[in-house]
Amino acid sequence: MEPNIVENYLNHIVRFKPKWILLRNIKEGKQKKTKKNKVGVKNPIKSNYYIDILKNNYSLYGRNILGFGFKTVDNYNSELLLFKIKK
Repeated sequence: MEPNIVENYLNHIVRFKPKWILLRNIKEGKQKKTKKNKVGVKNPIKSNYYIDILKNNYSLYGRNILGFGFKTVDNYNSELLLFKIKK
């Protein structure tokens, strides 16, 4: 997904003020769309993007690639990010 779509989704989630938010993402960002690569996104989103969007209301509690995340067949790292609401 593109950054504006992800930000919109996160804004809707934050509205409900959940105590925890668990996200799975590709740590390196999804493949960028180019003339050679017909499939992909215009602007890949990396982990820090999620952290930055949520930083006013949530703290990053943990992140993990091993254990619950995994390495994809195309050599990307699927990462879990766990956020806890700030009091």
